Amino acid sequence: MYVDFSNLLKLTTFNIRIKVNCINGQSNYSNILSFTTLGTKSALIDDPIIKITPSSTEFSAQCFPNPAQNKLFIEIKDDTGQTFDCKIFNLFGQTVFSEKLNGERITEIDVSGFSRGVYIVVINNSDSMKQFKVIMQ
Repeated sequence: MYVDFSNLLKLTTFNIRIKVNCINGQSNYSNILSFTTLGTKSALIDDPIIKITPSSTEFSAQCFPNPAQNKLFIEIKDDTGQTFDCKIFNLFGQTVFSEKLNGERITEIDVSGFSRGVYIVVINNSDSMKQFKVIMQ
């Protein structure tokens, strides 16, 4: 992948995040990457004129089972002790569930009252975000 950063100001720090859309409908975001332009020439992402450093460690998460009927389990693996925001949206963009979760545990969510259909689960902290498509039956 080619990214042209030729119009960036020199000696300036920027933050970027890369989104990966998977074929199974899930999306993942990279950690926030910070880079500082050091020179005046056109800068490509792999050009040595730019220094890219990750700002934090990324967490992992999963939702199961999928499809879900009465219960949905969310597992977050993170050893930093951070709190995570977990939201579930219907396809109209309405929030149907919102709760703060801790890493390194499995959380059980009662979805028995949810209508049948597709929902988007978003789990994020200050640095990273995970997104899952879940079918409720």
